[in-house]
This record gives sequence, C-alpha cells and structure tokens, in this order.
Amino acid sequence: MRLSGRNLTYDMNEPVKSTDSTSGRRRKRRWAFVAAAVACSVLPFLVLEGSLRLLNIGAADTDVHDGIDATGTLFEPDGSGNLRTSLSRARFFVSQTFPEQHESREFRIFVLGGSTVQGRPFSAETSFCQWLQLFLQNRDSSRNYRCVNCGGISYASDRLTHVLNEVLQYQPDLIVLATGHNEFLEDRTYAAVREKSTARKWLEQAAGASRTVLVVRRLCGFAPRIEPDHETQTPAEDVETRLDDAAGYASYHRDPEWQQQVRQQFQKSLTGMIHQCGNVGVPLVLVKLGSNLRDCPPFKSELPAAMSAEQQQQWQAVFDRATSTQDQNPQQALELYQQAVQIDPDHALTHFRMAECLEVMSDEKRSLAEYIAARDLDVCPLRMSSSLQETLTMVATEQKVSLVDGEAAVQRLSESLHNIVTGYDTYLDHVHPTIAGHQAIAAELVRHLAEGGFLPQESGADVEQNAGGARAVVRKQMASLPTAYFSNGRRRIGWLEGWAQRQRLSAEVQPVDAQEHARSAMRYLELDERSQARRHLIDALDLDETVERNLLRHARSFYLAGMTRPAAWVLDELEQRGVKTPGVQDSIDVARLVMAVDQNYPDAITAAYARQESRWPDIIAADETGWREVVPDLVDRATPKP
Repeated sequence: MRLSGRNLTYDMNEPVKSTDSTSGRRRKRRWAFVAAAVACSVLPFLVLEGSLRLLNIGAADTDVHDGIDATGTLFEPDGSGNLRTSLSRARFFVSQTFPEQHESREFRIFVLGGSTVQGRPFSAETSFCQWLQLFLQNRDSSRNYRCVNCGGISYASDRLTHVLNEVLQYQPDLIVLATGHNEFLEDRTYAAVREKSTARKWLEQAAGASRTVLVVRRLCGFAPRIEPDHETQTPAEDVETRLDDAAGYASYHRDPEWQQQVRQQFQKSLTGMIHQCGNVGVPLVLVKLGSNLRDCPPFKSELPAAMSAEQQQQWQAVFDRATSTQDQNPQQALELYQQAVQIDPDHALTHFRMAECLEVMSDEKRSLAEYIAARDLDVCPLRMSSSLQETLTMVATEQKVSLVDGEAAVQRLSESLHNIVTGYDTYLDHVHPTIAGHQAIAAELVRHLAEGGFLPQESGADVEQNAGGARAVVRKQMASLPTAYFSNGRRRIGWLEGWAQRQRLSAEVQPVDAQEHARSAMRYLELDERSQARRHLIDALDLDETVERNLLRHARSFYLAGMTRPAAWVLDELEQRGVKTPGVQDSIDVARLVMAVDQNYPDAITAAYARQESRWPDIIAADETGWREVVPDLVDRATPKP
C-alpha cells in the first residue's frame, strides 16, 4: 500500500526511519543538565559536611528524646571477646564491659531500671548494682559475681522490655528489675515521638547525624537537650528555654484517665518481662523503690479545670490565710488547710503543707500519711506513686516472682537516723538515694538471695566477719573515686531541678528548724560542698544544740557507707564549735575509737583510747548514737595488750 502526497510518497509496507535515537540523546542531555545542577547544589553541603567532620566540629550529642524505639543494641562487640555499651547509647547508659562467653565460675546478673539503677545523681560506681556485686563477692568467694548496670536515664518499663529481650541473649544467671519512677515521665515526654511514622523517624535520625544540621541548630539556639557530665556546663537561661517545651513541665495537668492508662501499661510491661524471663528459665527479682517525702514538695499542683471562679477565689483565700499563719500557729494553719481540702481534696501542695503542720505538732503517723498523699496527687508525678507500688506488688504476687522491698530498706536507714519520714537524710533529690541508701538496697538484695538459696548459709562467726569485710570493701571502693565524682552529682541535681522548675517552690524547700538544717548540711556534705554544709550545720546548732547527737548518727551513717572523711569532718566540726549537749563528747570519743579500731590504725587506737582510759565500758554502754554497734567488741580490741 502506497500513500502519495505532494512530493512525498510513503510505502506502508516499508519500515519508517525512527527518530528515537535523536529523542534519546536529547533526554540524556536533559538529565545530565539536571544532575549537574543537583551536584552543584549539593557540592557545597558535602564540602562543608566533610570539613566539619575532618575538624571534628559539631559532633552529635544524643538528645534525651532519642532512643525511644530502642533501635539498635545496648551492647556491641569490642573486637577482643567482650561486649561493651554501644556508643549510641552513651547518653542514656553508663559504660559497661563483660565477656561475650559466660565464664565457668561466673554468676552473671543484669540489673535493669532507670536513673536510680544507674546510680544518679552520681554514677554506677556507687549504685546499688555495684554494691550488690561487691557484697556478693565479699559474702561468697566461690564464684565470680558480675553485675551489669543497665540503668537508662528516663527509661520506663516499656523501653526496658527491649533491653531485657537483648540481655537475655547474654547468658544471665539472674535479672534484677527496679522500675517505676519514670512511667509518667516517659509516657508524657515521648508520646509525640511514639506517634511518628517509621519513615519520619528515619529521616529525622539521618538529619540529626549531620554535622551541618547540628551546627545550624546550635547557632539558632536549638542545641540538643543533654544532661551535664564532668565537662558540661548548663547555663540557667538554657534551662529556662527547655522548660517552655511542650514535652516538659507545662505539659502535665490533672488527668485521671491518662494516669490509669499509664498504670495499665506498667502492669502489662511488668507481666511481659516476667514471661520473657520465664520462657528462657532465668530467675527475675523485682525491686520496689521509694522516694523523698519530707524534703520534696509536689512538683506541680493545680486546681481542677472545671472549678468555678467563685470556688477558686474561695479556695485561694483559705489557702493564703493558712500560709500566713503556718509558722506561728501550725494548729490553726492545719484547720485552714483542712477547709481548703473540703473545697478541693486533690490539691497536692495543700496535703504537703498539712504534713508539715502535723510534723511540727509531733503527729508522725498522720504526717506520714499526708506526705504520701502529696506525692500521689502530684500533677507532675516524677516519683513512683502508691498505685504503681500496689501494681508492682500485685503483679509479683500473681506471677509468683520475688519482690525485694528497697523502699523499706531505705526507710530503716532513715529510722536509724531518728527520722520516720524519708527526706534528705536518705535521698539526695526526689528519688535518688544517698550512697548509704544504695548500699541498704544492695544489702537487702543480698539477704533475699541468701534466703532464696542463691548463696551459702552463714554461720554465727561468719556474720561479723562478713560485716567487717563489707565495711572494708566499701571504704576501698569509696577511696577509689576521683575528687570531682561528688561535685558532678550536685550539678546533675541542678539540671533536674531546673527542668522541674523547682525555683517556683523555693520557699517550700528552705530549711527552717534545726533538724531541717542538719539534713541539708549532711546532703551538701555528701555532694562535697563543704561551705554550704558548714553554713547549715552552724544554723542547726544555733537553733537547737541537742541536734548534736543526731549529727553524730549521720557521721556514723557516713562511716558505714565508706565515707570516712565526711564522718571525721562532722566530728571535727562539733568539737571545734564546742560540744554543748551532755554525753555527746563521750559519744564523739567512742566514734573516734571505733574508726581507729575498725581500720586497724595502731597509733590512732592508742591516742583515742587514752582519752577515757578506764571509763570506756561505761561510756560505750551509755552511747545513744549507734557508734558502739559498729564494733561490738570495741573495748577488747582497743585495750592495750600487756
């Protein structure tokens, strides 16, 4: 078939010459132009990124909002047969190293939890995880005990399930789980992160790894949110900026439905972790944690949103009247606070104020109940509430797993200092125990493991020998710590108090009476702030000289915790100021003799013994500070041998 037209003739049976090759060349040139344009656009970024990495500028700091999905592993091989904490988790977890293969005499324990497990406000070296390892080794030398610290900053039970799933692969002999303080913190802070799609999380993670992006963020004032370490300074204005973030303090409001959801999630996570361990035959021990009740007012209190303006004005008038009379007339203030409770029964600060009044009135039982109510009604619940503690106990009972009462262990320590309500005597902030508190939890764990058949039974002679060995162990561990270890703890407390806007309640935490000043003095002493400690100690003694005896109890607690210098500092300060309370100087002499004998310092023993000569039996019998109990056979060991 042929088609003709003008000067062209087409044969439909003959192939037509194609113009595809010409079009292809044009497309190639067009794509080459696009590629060149993109390259020119990207090249400056690549050069800048490469230069920043070469000069090590803008190195990434892990944001405390990262890691919510627990992507990656907590531990990674180090190339020499060991596993070590992944660098990507360095801001959440302390560095730990252990062999990939379980050794023959090794008893391997993984301790999971939040910042309390990690040892905050200090670090792992004084955590109950570390003391557990040292106390177990002191008690039983037939094994090599290894406790691996898996305490993650802000980690709640939900994220710990991922950690547990990993560590069960590392041949553990026992899992210890201490969680509960971060449940409300994590759910509120990370809710927005959880809702992001996988693609968005990947893109944000990739952008966050770029040095260029990080430098631009810092120049614009959007640096990643980090906690201070030994090289980090946190300006006050930076803290204030963080508090405005929607994921911070301001995001907390009264929300009973949300709190119930968090409790249900807590129960689900605990039950799931128990089943994880049961499926592979690894024993699990749960630990119930306590908190600071007396010296930690609620982080946030607010009236209900549905309250009318008239009711709010009525409540405020009563509350203000109570506040103005509390110092002069606690009984009248208590009655007014009770009127405020009739208007709003769930205002946390009102219950805290009632507890203070009751404590001044020496009604310790009711005071304790109100302190607990203030904690449980806190709108910003950064302390494990009674409902979460009850959930933990219920799950342990239903699932038939062991539960160690760490709260009770710290409570007994507080009572040894003649304080029924826990405060700065046993907690350095809202939830983190003192070093002595960590040791109390570890000792309770050891006792529980012994009763459970994990340890050989002690004979009567072994008890005192192991007690003396434990004191030597803690002294050696404490002596190994660098000078900055304790001051870093104070800086971390400052970071947290800034996040929680503690300055809003500064008047609530200022010490007023002698006992409060004494507790503050001992807290600052543990944090190695001697000038602040001395100031509060002087204020305490000026207000009430009889506080001397309780300061001696604190010195004893320091000594038993291996902190010999703080213990000696208290004795020196009391003597330098001149002891006023009858019998206290004798107790100081007992304390000095105990320290000399227990540490086996011959010259110090001779000097201390010479202070009282033949009066020692009567003086030791009369001691009310607990020092004589440290070395029961003190006179026999101190008396010069012929």
